Amino acid sequence: MQKVNLNEAKDSLYNLIVSTIRNKDSLNIITDNGEAVLVSAEKYNSLLETIYLVNIPGMVESIKKADAEPESECTPSDKVEW
Repeated sequence: MQKVNLNEAKDSLYNLIVSTIRNKDSLNIITDNGEAVLVSAEKYNSLLETIYLVNIPGMVESIKKADAEPESECTPSDKVEW
């Protein structure tokens, strides 16, 4: 994660925003009062979705179980059992 101080961020805010969107990365902006993070809307929404999913009881275990299953043993299904 790239870090810049607040003055640098102010001087090149447009370019930092475009770069953050293009590279799907995040940027730490350092101030005397702490740090803030600039992320693209796409990455932010992805983080919110992840938080939502891991808070569904049993979801993490279900994902881990599915991840451990060999692809050759997977069968297509129209029914999702979440």
